[in-house]
Amino acid sequence: MLDAAARHVLGTEDNEDSQDNEDPRLERLRQLGALFLHRDIFSDKMTGLVFAGFGGNELFPSLQAVEIDGVIAGRLKQKLTHKTDIDRENRRNGGVEKRLVQIIPFAQTDMAERFLDGIDPRLEREIVRSVERAHQTALEQFRTSHPELDQEVANKAADLFATYLNETLKHFKDDALANHKAALREEIEDMALMMPKQELAFLAEAIINLTSIKRKVSCEEESVAGPIDVAIISKSDGLIWVKRKHYFDIQFNPRYLERIRAAITKRQRSTSHAEALDGDGATTAPDSSHGLRPAPKRPRSRGRSSHPG
Repeated sequence: MLDAAARHVLGTEDNEDSQDNEDPRLERLRQLGALFLHRDIFSDKMTGLVFAGFGGNELFPSLQAVEIDGVIAGRLKQKLTHKTDIDRENRRNGGVEKRLVQIIPFAQTDMAERFLDGIDPRLEREIVRSVERAHQTALEQFRTSHPELDQEVANKAADLFATYLNETLKHFKDDALANHKAALREEIEDMALMMPKQELAFLAEAIINLTSIKRKVSCEEESVAGPIDVAIISKSDGLIWVKRKHYFDIQFNPRYLERIRAAITKRQRSTSHAEALDGDGATTAPDSSHGLRPAPKRPRSRGRSSHPG
């Protein structure tokens, strides 16, 4: 694909001589094309993976999230979007955010961020754009409202006024809005820190339900709907499903549960049978009927042998 595009740009796609004597610009265009595709620009077909849990020697969980956009020029196009370690101290260490508690939404995050930050992301962007437009209008009015001033003096005053407006806008975006959002999110995360595990599962499901309801009552595509899978990962219990949807209603399929119970019972009996054989000093070998069968024992010597007379 890159070769075809490069040859089209150079106008050598139909030239047979160019295939024998390759234009050096072709390799350069090929490299530029590969570099462009590997840039931090992802298509709307990209997907994401989230890895979370406990290591063997970790007391607190860790999380890493990546976005993937296919394989280009033999390399996986991916970027790390989140890297978080839960820790007793709130700090950053080598690009890893270490905090005591964190609520991190993924995929369609607009309603989750509205709930956590207290402001809709689209409204936040519109407020910032409105303030920027107001600053630009004020600057233009200042330039045109004092024609009596010397040109050099007017330019210096306009530059000072523009600097003041830019600093005000930067303070509004980076301090006022950021601090407001951080304070509201901290209130929710502080409460989450004290919640039992089942309440945390309810909180996660409720946040996803906010997005589902918003998609249902708006003209947007209903991309979040239906039953929600909820799981809890803890150091003591591992992965526990709190809610898990099936492609069928379990109430109308009692035989499915019977088959599952029968399989579990058979496995337990096979395990108990194998342990009992091991306890008697016998070895075990596979068998088609029970899964395990005792291996034949060798005859024991009684201290003397008998010979035919």
